[in-house]
Amino acid sequence: MTRTHRNIIGLRITALAALAIVAIAFCATGPPPAGAGTYRVVECGPEAGRGDLRFEGRGGYAGRGGCSGRGLATRHESRRARRGARGGWSLDVPDGVRVTRIDARARGRAHAGHRASAEIRAGGKTRRWTLDGARRIAWGGGGAARLWAGLRCERAGGCGEGARSVAVIRSLAMTVIDAIRPQLSISGPLLAKGSRRGTQLIAARASDLGAGVHRVALEVNGRVVGTRIADCDKDANVARRLKPCPRSTDPEFTIDTNATEFRQGPNRIRVCAADWAQRSRANDACRTGSVRIDNACPISEQGGQGEIGARVIRSGGEREVRGRLLGAGGAGLEGRTVCVATRVLLPGRPERILATPRTGPGGEFRAQLGRGPNRELRIAFWTDPRDVTERMLRLREPARPTLDVRPRRVRNGERARFRVRVSGPNRDGVRVRLEARADGRWLEVRSGRTSERGRFGARYRFRATTSGRRYRFRALVPAQPGYPYARGVSPVKRIEVRP
Repeated sequence: MTRTHRNIIGLRITALAALAIVAIAFCATGPPPAGAGTYRVVECGPEAGRGDLRFEGRGGYAGRGGCSGRGLATRHESRRARRGARGGWSLDVPDGVRVTRIDARARGRAHAGHRASAEIRAGGKTRRWTLDGARRIAWGGGGAARLWAGLRCERAGGCGEGARSVAVIRSLAMTVIDAIRPQLSISGPLLAKGSRRGTQLIAARASDLGAGVHRVALEVNGRVVGTRIADCDKDANVARRLKPCPRSTDPEFTIDTNATEFRQGPNRIRVCAADWAQRSRANDACRTGSVRIDNACPISEQGGQGEIGARVIRSGGEREVRGRLLGAGGAGLEGRTVCVATRVLLPGRPERILATPRTGPGGEFRAQLGRGPNRELRIAFWTDPRDVTERMLRLREPARPTLDVRPRRVRNGERARFRVRVSGPNRDGVRVRLEARADGRWLEVRSGRTSERGRFGARYRFRATTSGRRYRFRALVPAQPGYPYARGVSPVKRIEVRP
């Protein structure tokens, strides 16, 4: 081995040793602060470049070597060096991340006034290790700002040629905390106003001042339909830079709205960007939106720009929507196909097509709705796959509970049994009130929630009836989240009580 090869500072890491050191470092630092992600970094490993390390030297010191060989080296290549001169490899911690743990194994030897040392600066203070023989360097704290390892001339009159001076650092591993969330915005035709159909595009723009953007994922109704992974400087799950991933990325997703992840009607879109701190979701940034998909309504054979006017007509138990399709000048558009769709007002419920009537001479159309729960009505007029005219309506329907009372005649001191039934979707756990008429108002006598079959039962004992009397009872279902009906009451039932 030549003298040049012996006068080195090596920063060389084997894969197994690096992973072991990183595991020790992570356990020693304790849990990261709330809202922060932790990750592992190995600088200057096998088959890797210098990473964030750079050489700084004056007074004849020069850097040599490489990470894939014996390591990064510093040697003194002139005959003299003044006191205080030094050269070595340094790593400055950039803004946006904090290094809370550094582990390494080192050895060194002094010669001709040149001393080998390693330094870590944190919190305005410097911790120094003299490399005289073999030793382990272990540091943990609130945040390191700079790491340095090299040779320094410490002789009062200056230093001579330090041919035998050497300092070696191996297995350098760090624990890094990233407390900065990515920034994310979304745009594109998929999020445009109105219903969408066919193939659509959504674009994202993500940036991160910490470890960089690692991935951007698109979800539709809770299912991932597309992911873009950035080209990060890593080896498996270990980063090779303090900021291993790109600072920003602009992925685009082209998606087919006919795919199974979409449903007819409203769909929830969610785009999330994550940085490299994979141990925690605290560093995710997400944007959500809603897009209405309509791949079921037909496209009218006759086009034209139109405006839709419509209203719901109630007649007894029947419901009908009536409307007109008007052109730009206000005249009715005849012979156009419009689409009448309805959706129960519950999260995740798909839309279904009720009718596709053709407009009459004045642009008139109508469609039967039938009875049911609270619904959202949509009347659509498609002229091509990108152009739609729509009108939205809301249909509110009262709950229609039924009340059964037995027996209908009782004596004072006896009980009557009450059974309430509710219909429609989500009838499990519906709040029900049993009320009696007294002193000109309805008073609650029992309350509870329905069973899975939409039933509620109660009993009531008559105790203070001293003369013959008829009592009136009803079941009331108030408006409540999760049950798609407005407030409604049952027909009144009467009970005759004898003394």
